[in-house]
Amino acid sequence: MSINLEKRKLSIVERLSETDDIAVILQIENLLNHNVNFWDTLSDE
Repeated sequence: MSINLEKRKLSIVERLSETDDIAVILQIENLLNHNVNFWDTLSDE
C-alpha cells in the first residue's frame, strides 16, 4: 500500500473523529456497509 494512500486514510479518520455531524457518520457507515442487503434493513411493516 502506498504511503500516499495511508496518509489519505489517516486524514479521513482524523476528520471523522472531529465531526459531530451525524449525517456524515451515517453516510460513511452506509458506504462501508455496502454488503448489507437493503431489503434486510426494512421493518416487517
